[in-house]
Amino acid sequence: MDSARHGWVDFGKPVTDAGNVEKVQTSKKARDMETRGPRGKGDDVPVLSMKKQFILIEHEHDVPGLAKEAVLRWFPRVPHAILSLVSGVDSFHSWKRDDFRSALQSGIAKLISTMELLLVDDGLNYGLTRLIASAVSADETFNSYAAANVMQQPRKPPAYYLGIAPVEKVADTVREQLEHLQRNTENEVDATPQKTGKPNDKFNLNRFHSHFVFVHKPYAHTGFLRVDLEKQLQNELGMRGGMADSPIDAVDEVSSAFIPHIVIFFQGEVDEIDRIRAYVRLRTPIIMLSGCGGMADIVAFAYKNASEPDEQRLLSLVGNNLVRVFPEAFKENKEFQMDCAQKILEMVRGPDGNGENHLMFIQDCSRLDSFDKLDTPFVQAAIMSSSEQNANADQLIRNMKLCMACNKPDIAQRFLVSMPPWATIQPKPPYTGFLTALILPGREIFIDMFMQQKFPVRYFTSHVDMLLCYRKAVGKEYFIANVWDDILGHNQQDPIREDFVLLELNWLIENLTGVKDFFNWYELSRVALLPTDDDPYAAMHDEKALQALVVYACLLNRPKLVKTLLKYSMDPVPLTVFVEAISRGLYRNVNNFDQRVMLKRQADEYGNIATDIMDMGIRDSPERAKVFFQRTLPDFNGKTTLEMAFDARNKKFISHNLVQDWLDQFAHGFVRVKGRWHDLKMILSAYLIFPMYIWLGFPRISFADKDKKVATQQGAAAVEYEPATPEAAASILARLQRGEKKSTDHAKYKEIYPPIHKMIYAVWNSPVVKFWTWFLTYLCFLVLLGTDMMLPACMYLGVDIAVFVCTALIWLELLTRTLNDVLWKRRVNLYMRAVDLIFQTVFNILFFLYRIAPYRWDHPFAGRVILAFGVMYYFYSIWNTFYGYDQELGPLVRIVHIMFKNDLPKWAIMLLPFFVATAVVWQAVITPDYPFTGDDWRKAFFRGLFTLFAGFQNELEYAIPACHPGKVINYNNFTQPASAYPQDRCWLGDYNDHTCATVTFWAYVFVIHYYVLLKLGMMIILTVFYIFRSTSEMPKANLVWRFYRFDTILDYYWRSSLPFPFNILGNLYISLLYFLTKAEDRNKVSDMEMSATQTDTFIYWKSKAGEYFAQKDKEEQSKALPAKQAQMIGAIKHQVTGIIQRFSEMDRKLHDVGETARDGKLRMHTANVLRQGGTIDLPQLLNPKPHFHCRETPYHGTLVRRTPVADNKVFWTTPFDAYRPDAYSKPINEFTSEEREFVDPEQDFVGRSSSPKRREWNGIEYHDDNVIYRKSWIVDEDGREQLYRLDDHSLPTNPQGRTGLRGRGSLCRFGPNHKIILAVTSNTQGKLRFILQSSANGSFTFPMIPLCHYDSEYSVIAVLFEAILTDGEGSEESDFDPAACRSLTSFLQAAPQMVQKQLQKNPDYNEGLPRINTEELYRGYQDMPLNTDNAWTELLIVHIDIPYVPLNKNSMYQWKASSTADLMLPDLETAIMKRVSSLFQ
Repeated sequence: MDSARHGWVDFGKPVTDAGNVEKVQTSKKARDMETRGPRGKGDDVPVLSMKKQFILIEHEHDVPGLAKEAVLRWFPRVPHAILSLVSGVDSFHSWKRDDFRSALQSGIAKLISTMELLLVDDGLNYGLTRLIASAVSADETFNSYAAANVMQQPRKPPAYYLGIAPVEKVADTVREQLEHLQRNTENEVDATPQKTGKPNDKFNLNRFHSHFVFVHKPYAHTGFLRVDLEKQLQNELGMRGGMADSPIDAVDEVSSAFIPHIVIFFQGEVDEIDRIRAYVRLRTPIIMLSGCGGMADIVAFAYKNASEPDEQRLLSLVGNNLVRVFPEAFKENKEFQMDCAQKILEMVRGPDGNGENHLMFIQDCSRLDSFDKLDTPFVQAAIMSSSEQNANADQLIRNMKLCMACNKPDIAQRFLVSMPPWATIQPKPPYTGFLTALILPGREIFIDMFMQQKFPVRYFTSHVDMLLCYRKAVGKEYFIANVWDDILGHNQQDPIREDFVLLELNWLIENLTGVKDFFNWYELSRVALLPTDDDPYAAMHDEKALQALVVYACLLNRPKLVKTLLKYSMDPVPLTVFVEAISRGLYRNVNNFDQRVMLKRQADEYGNIATDIMDMGIRDSPERAKVFFQRTLPDFNGKTTLEMAFDARNKKFISHNLVQDWLDQFAHGFVRVKGRWHDLKMILSAYLIFPMYIWLGFPRISFADKDKKVATQQGAAAVEYEPATPEAAASILARLQRGEKKSTDHAKYKEIYPPIHKMIYAVWNSPVVKFWTWFLTYLCFLVLLGTDMMLPACMYLGVDIAVFVCTALIWLELLTRTLNDVLWKRRVNLYMRAVDLIFQTVFNILFFLYRIAPYRWDHPFAGRVILAFGVMYYFYSIWNTFYGYDQELGPLVRIVHIMFKNDLPKWAIMLLPFFVATAVVWQAVITPDYPFTGDDWRKAFFRGLFTLFAGFQNELEYAIPACHPGKVINYNNFTQPASAYPQDRCWLGDYNDHTCATVTFWAYVFVIHYYVLLKLGMMIILTVFYIFRSTSEMPKANLVWRFYRFDTILDYYWRSSLPFPFNILGNLYISLLYFLTKAEDRNKVSDMEMSATQTDTFIYWKSKAGEYFAQKDKEEQSKALPAKQAQMIGAIKHQVTGIIQRFSEMDRKLHDVGETARDGKLRMHTANVLRQGGTIDLPQLLNPKPHFHCRETPYHGTLVRRTPVADNKVFWTTPFDAYRPDAYSKPINEFTSEEREFVDPEQDFVGRSSSPKRREWNGIEYHDDNVIYRKSWIVDEDGREQLYRLDDHSLPTNPQGRTGLRGRGSLCRFGPNHKIILAVTSNTQGKLRFILQSSANGSFTFPMIPLCHYDSEYSVIAVLFEAILTDGEGSEESDFDPAACRSLTSFLQAAPQMVQKQLQKNPDYNEGLPRINTEELYRGYQDMPLNTDNAWTELLIVHIDIPYVPLNKNSMYQWKASSTADLMLPDLETAIMKRVSSLFQ
């Protein structure tokens, strides 16, 4: 490219310029870049760098070559889209509110942060470019900071921001350097910001662009080159292929791509019309920001009204908007105006010009939230632009990823799933799209869409895929802080390595849930990396892959993603319980309080989901309960769902009625107990054997008769519901009769019991028999223990030996059982079990030493104390061991347990300060002389503690003889007798015996204080604690009891079937079995009828999960329904507003048609009169009887309807009782600024009893600043002035009768509104001329003026006459005083002087005062559509004949001949001209 030159733009140091440069704080990384200098070919140049690459294009250029070179040099990564910003530089309008500017920046920043874009604008530091550049720089600064400081946050690639700048608009310092660049060298241009002088002149370059293209051409031509260059960049980037490697694109999947090119049109000027038109012809989508001013508003207006059938009218409206917005460009150039309007209409009707442009989008920016939604039209535009020629499977995936990047599932569903051509394309498995949805948070709807399309998840979850997910996940701060750091112990900056997935993830799951070796990564990777279409275990592999994704979602704390994935699980209930266990495990390891609350809430929610799905499935299919509850789960170490729920502490699941019903059967070993008292009958049957045949029912084998077998074999098809023949009907009746006879045979079903040894084993193996057997044995042990406690010591050695043997056997049974629980990996509280074992071990050793060994003779009391501890321990154990199983006592035991665990310690802590202080004070005040020997502390503790539970009422009484009041001594510190003890202390008490209580006022004070504050107050507080706890825990006490009941039954199920103490041998056998078989679990007990039950189907539970989540979605939608309804109502309101506006426009058009028709009717009437008489009578034309123009409805210029008034009801003298017209007065603000000073304010006349100004009706009002003429010009037949009347509202009434409307209407005054018309003529040389006034539309009328603020009509006539003669002559001041003309005589004296003054401007004029004739043609009422009952128009027409006076060529007044053929005068002017012409005939 010979015409292109390259180089670097150096912006130097950041400078603050009040008009052009903003303060931007760059990151450390950006500051480091400033010192590196130019970078090599192909390197990214961040927008924060101070050096930018540029290309200078001179007159001739090769745009395709330039685009190719720019892509090779500058854009090594392919962006997702090209965003072109069009606004112009001459017509940027700043907003008055800064929040709108900030909202626009936020909207653009949102686009930049969610996608990789190539931004293109003019590159000048002005207007929109400065706004967008500020947003880009802020985004880049944040990205640099996040990459350096945020935990494992991947660095978003630097933005591409290209400025295509016209050299003629660049500041002079830069322009001069560009003009002297050398060829074939790396030039450097100093672009340090400078002050540019005048606004809209020259501009600095914006330093936050990454690259520049300088165009040495006029600004208007630069726009076309920019359009062409952008299109060529789009093609070149598309040829590069694929999408960029960013958080929304992890893997390239194709070699070519369509790169969307979208234009945002903001404000703009006249030059942008051709540029936008070029975009339209290239089928480039355009987003117009409507409501921000400029050309964008005009184009948006044309687009909204493109369906207008009257094209000429729409063209006129667009042209008027052009004149309004750009008056300098279009006001004086009508042809240019229509040309631009035509171009705008071509744009809005699409490149084909045959309809609406579907690639044009309007974004209403009148609201702040509109800017935040810029991504919505952006994504729509990208999809629509690729729909015409690039609709293929690869582009479908790219468009889907764009929707995911902006999180627009509604657009994806509407345009890509449901609308052609995308809906008809056979999609490929969107692996990268699925990865994008997993990496970005909040994309659950897209995951749902993929899963609905049967996405093969098994091909996505190799260890490499999962490692990529964990590494590239966006928003993984929770995972890094809580899992990576707190649980795994890594540094937060350590990268996530492969070992995390292969090794640490299984350890983590085991730590959180207890499930070992959850993932087999070899198997998962084999399935993913070696896909096959005929995999017989595809469903199982999909389920395992789904579990991996669920764990990923849990660890990243994405509960919505977890729920979405659970919908597609084949076994949703166990997996949901597993998720709950993970959440509770995380809850135990998280330290942050808010996160703990969140995790607990999530765990409870998952537990509710599992419970609800289980309830739904089993209630719809009860026969599945046995299989569901007893089925072992290989994926979860062979546990059942119930065991998993118990491990997860899911109390609601365990306490569910369906689970409890199954648990009752399980507790009885699935042996059916007849009648009531199930437990008692099971125990008696176990001990007595023979009741088993009476009370118990074992699995039965039923034998049907031959007919039954035949019927079963034939099936339902053998039944004839409608017999075809009478013989068939008779056969059915005979068969029915035989059946009735056989119904008396009770031997139809026979119950055969299994062998006796199997029956005994089934009964003794049931958990309930084991429980009650151990309970009865334990009671016998407690009797023996209590008896030994009560027997005299050292005399009954045999009893002590029996107790020792029992306690040793109990200890040994507990030890062997604990060993089994550890070996078989059963859930057990090892801490409490260890405490139990340690206590029993210590007790047995001490009991043997102090009660059995010879040492017992030395310390018999110690042996008794040891035995006492044993008695308390073994008796107290009944609470946890046995009471918790009972349905009545169990819930109460749980409540009391919580009371002692939570409430009693709190109460003791609150009590402690009062207890210690009061006990010490009580002891010191009552017995002040007690020696400090330690016994005083004992007495203080004794008195303080036991007084809480009993009162020492004689504490202050004289019950002891030695402490009688008569024996009081009064020792003092100086005169103590020798008998005083001790001698070396200050004696305080009243007695010589220090044990006596000193009864004083203060003793009573402190004792009462103790009883009231501690005994009364604190005991009441403890009672309140217990009442509150009982009230709060009672609703869920049954739920908690059911949960622990399950634990008890499961514990006894795992125990040996042998009774105590033989169960020790059973425990040893179970331990030996573990080492012999190496089994991971024992065979669960199962019903003998299980084999007859159909195996559970996973499809069933998957469907139930789908139904459950669909129901929840409906509930969520119903909650959001009010908001959606409000949004729909708002949309409907907007549409209705648009419809109303259209109807208003149509009504206006119809009104214009009506006005035209009325004018035509008036013209016809006048024409008929002229044809009949040759001349027209002005009174008949202006004041017909009755008036009819002022009764036409609606009122002129409005939609106000008049009350119909018939001709015979017009005059006020005619009664009209039903006449109640509406009132209308045009608001003052709707008048022009010149008219407002003459308008009567409605509030001063209507609805008030009096007005601050006195109204001179039928007179003249003189005020400080003006004069109001309220006399009427109407005269009666005798020529006398006619007075008008006032109505009930003290307002004038129309002298000519009713009009159908009250109020002032559109007139200025209540009462008469006066106007004057001058018919000025000149009849010289037999040629009659008239002075007419020209209007803007080219029509002519006679000069007219309202009465204004004068008290005489002749003053106004003089004002108008002088204006006619002098108009267009400049601002020369006149010495004429109009107020001096108060009569016709005074006017006739002043008028010749005015005429003479004009004639004397001709040097040849030397005559005297000219002769002037005047005649009053009409004075009176004028029938007009504006008249109302309270306001009307009165007209004065005066003819003035003067010599011919030349008028100024710039004057609006012109001489016209009397011929009306080419003037098209209104009817009144025609009638006046006819009347005046008749005077000269």
